[in-house]
Amino acid sequence: MAIVIVCPDCKTRLTLGDDRAGETFECPRCDTAISIPFSTPSPPALPPALPLSPYTPPPSPYAPPPVPASPSPVPRAIGPADDTWAWALVAVPVVGAVAELLAGRFLILLFLILNAGCAFTDERRLRAAGHRAPNGWWAVLLVPVYLWKRATLLQRPKLHFGVWIVSFAVSIGLAFVLESRTLQDAARPVVTEIIREQLGGSAKCIRVRITDDIGGGYYKAVATLDNGNDIRILIEARGDMIYVTIPRR
Repeated sequence: MAIVIVCPDCKTRLTLGDDRAGETFECPRCDTAISIPFSTPSPPALPPALPLSPYTPPPSPYAPPPVPASPSPVPRAIGPADDTWAWALVAVPVVGAVAELLAGRFLILLFLILNAGCAFTDERRLRAAGHRAPNGWWAVLLVPVYLWKRATLLQRPKLHFGVWIVSFAVSIGLAFVLESRTLQDAARPVVTEIIREQLGGSAKCIRVRITDDIGGGYYKAVATLDNGNDIRILIEARGDMIYVTIPRR
């Protein structure tokens, strides 16, 4: 194996055989004595360094268990808003007023039951379809407030609210009809009693028809008797009692 040396004075690079190791050699250029060192084998090449991986400490026995990540909520599809029960709620005033006419008495509890049933069913169906809905208790207390809030939450015109106002006005008219019919039915036996006990007649009142609302609970009416005669009477409604007056002719 060749030995390469460099003269320390003239910097001449010299190559000698390894058999000259340990001798003293004169530089052929400047005659400088140079000691030839023994050759040492070059160290073997090291294998390439492996890339360092990040250090992960072992889990501590006292560390809390990892919390699993909760899945992101999947947005629920919004279906069409069903107006069936909203229209049923709109019709309650008229339906209730007709029922009162047929029953011949006021049915306040019926109105409350119908309003609550329609409103809570409508609220449940709207929420099931993914829509916002007002609380159904609004319909038990104030139906127009429920319908107004419903239209606002659904971003719709106030159609149901307007139709309910009309329906309520119709029910008021029917309530006046019911009140008049109730007075007329209650006045018939009173007229018969007055004719027989106070006027000494034998006729029977078969129909009473109110002709004018004077105000203050007084009504002008015409009583039809079973003998074909009509007489004018005056009806006074005072609380749950009615009083009938037959003017003298």
